[in-house]
Amino acid sequence: MNIKWAGQGTLSMARDEKLLRAMKKSGCEIILIGFESLNKDNLKQMNKSFNLAAGERDELVKRIHDAGIGIYATFVFGYDNDDERTVSDAVEFAKKHNFYTAAFNHLLPFPNTALYHRLKEDNRLIYDKWWLADGYNYGELAFNPKQISAEKMSRLCRDARKEFSSPKTVLSRGFASLGRTSPLMWGLFWGMNLRLGEEIDQKMNVPIGENLDEFPK
Repeated sequence: MNIKWAGQGTLSMARDEKLLRAMKKSGCEIILIGFESLNKDNLKQMNKSFNLAAGERDELVKRIHDAGIGIYATFVFGYDNDDERTVSDAVEFAKKHNFYTAAFNHLLPFPNTALYHRLKEDNRLIYDKWWLADGYNYGELAFNPKQISAEKMSRLCRDARKEFSSPKTVLSRGFASLGRTSPLMWGLFWGMNLRLGEEIDQKMNVPIGENLDEFPK
């Protein structure tokens, strides 16, 4: 049908190379994969034990790229086993594989979730209702992680985004993408990535809860 498409999936799909070929033939260009963490204990806490095949990880990523499909990789930080090393490991992993793009986000305890209730019971919430708090800004953590300060984790996430969007890394990823995706997606890559570093700074510290007093609390 000559349709180009993107979607979400798991790394385990790469175990089926016939599936990857069919996806590419059907027009698949990009797959978003939530790696979330490279730390096994964090993955267990997320109930993502299917991601534990660390020995296979590099090979499965290679299979997806060899099939001509780019990867939008996402990572989340702030779980109980996270420290500076887990963030830097994720950045190096993303750079090593020249992902089409990647997100390095901090954990958010959304209301009425098990995570929110656990952090509240542990007295680790900085804001009881962070989504309405006048003092809460984009890029800040709304809770205190176990092994690192909230301020430092926020800074590490920002630095990870900046490093992954540095000119040298963007060039490396761009040329790698040229051999994986269509000319259309290669053009889109530059449109997405050339201003990414600047946009990161523009988003930081934007008030989230400001002017929301009219909403019920």
